[in-house]
Amino acid sequence: MGLLNVSSIMMTFLLFVVVARQAEAVCHHTSTSHYFPAGTCSETEDVGTCNLYNYPSGSCDSAGYPHACVGNYEIVFWYKDEDCGKCKDPSAQGKRCTSTIAAE
Repeated sequence: MGLLNVSSIMMTFLLFVVVARQAEAVCHHTSTSHYFPAGTCSETEDVGTCNLYNYPSGSCDSAGYPHACVGNYEIVFWYKDEDCGKCKDPSAQGKRCTSTIAAE
């Protein structure tokens, strides 16, 4: 194998590693509302947004928001156990609520 072939293989491998790491990158931000008093969480995989707003890395699930809900414009947001029963359109991405509370 020539030096050019080894170099080409190494560049392809490095490109694959960079793309794979970018695909895994996710950050989140949290907020509170009257309807979800325990708070909600939203995720993005856009590294530029994560850096611009200094959002913490990791998923909403890893930040303590295990349940997902489809909100306006089909945007998924995450919520905590305390607010189970308030989501009108649960998303299959999150864990199902085992208990429900009365929605206000």
